[in-house]
Amino acid sequence: MPECPACHSDNPVGARYCNQCASALPAASAPEEQPSTLPAPPPSDAAPNTATGNFGFSKLLARWVATDWTDWAAKISFALVACMLILLIVIAFAPSRTASDYPKSYDEAVAKHKDSLPPPSPPVTPINRTPAEHLDRARSYLADPQRQYDLDQARAELEQIPKGDFYYPEARTLLAKLASGKIRLPSEFERSHAAAIDTLRQVGLEVTYGKLKKNADRFVGQAWAFTGKVLEIHEQGSTTTARIGIGGYGLDAIYVECRCTTEFVEGNAVFVVGKVQGNYTYDTVAGWTLTIPQVNAVAIVTPGDGAKLRAAAQRR
Repeated sequence: MPECPACHSDNPVGARYCNQCASALPAASAPEEQPSTLPAPPPSDAAPNTATGNFGFSKLLARWVATDWTDWAAKISFALVACMLILLIVIAFAPSRTASDYPKSYDEAVAKHKDSLPPPSPPVTPINRTPAEHLDRARSYLADPQRQYDLDQARAELEQIPKGDFYYPEARTLLAKLASGKIRLPSEFERSHAAAIDTLRQVGLEVTYGKLKKNADRFVGQAWAFTGKVLEIHEQGSTTTARIGIGGYGLDAIYVECRCTTEFVEGNAVFVVGKVQGNYTYDTVAGWTLTIPQVNAVAIVTPGDGAKLRAAAQRR
């Protein structure tokens, strides 16, 4: 506490005048500066090189080496860096694949990996059903089989019908067709012409050209198939129209329209399957007005392919 030089009274720290006699007190002397106890910074290894981006790389490396790896944050950082390095190495040395390395179809993929594919599951043995139910389920599998599983399940259902049952003869007939290949999976040609095969199965004996020529409007919507010779054919966009003759000199002609494109030209023999649209009336170049049957075709193919379609339609 500062002492007054006049009255020798003690005064609080920081007072400028004595509290007793109001004399001016001497100014407090500044505290002596204590020497710093902080360590001096270590000399730099090298000045920052702005041209090469080297801002003390050696110090960074030394700090990395001296890191206490028992710290969890340091462990996570090291693991992330290691994973990134491994990923970069794998990407750099991974073999490149081109489009030719990949299978172009399902069949090619199965053929390529058939050794690694698991074996197909065996058909489930049907139980607790009546013979009629077994037969109905077998028919449903055989109505449009698209995979081997359908045939196996149908065979398993049919084998459950006991001998002497009312449905046993039909079951034996279907099993014989399965064994002989008369009932089999559709080919690629049959899959692409599934609509034509379904239409052929609907063709009846009541539709003839004579009845259509008389009045085709009576048979609108009924399925029909025929073989003939192209008399005239036109194509616009995805629609083909043609006059096809099925008699001598083209007198017995049918007007055909199909939402498809073909490679046929005048004079080619064709097989047509479709549904009757009714009467079609048009004016000829000679000025006559003719009325002929019209058919909306599902498919226009060669007679040879037509025979394949008929065989597929009769198979089931």
